[in-house]
Amino acid sequence: MSGDRTLVDLTALPDLFAHRVARAADLVALGIFGGTVHRKCLPGGPWQRLLPGVLVLDSS
Repeated sequence: MSGDRTLVDLTALPDLFAHRVARAADLVALGIFGGTVHRKCLPGGPWQRLLPGVLVLDSS
């Protein structure tokens, strides 16, 4: 596995996914670390876990 990662604009992600719903695996494939995905889904974070491995990229 390479250490190279492309910079991802996390604020633009919701617009890339229909209904702002994304699979965690798709986010990781885009270059987002799994730990980042986890932290964004913690209480008070900007994302919500809809189902295991499925996220809503909006907290509203």
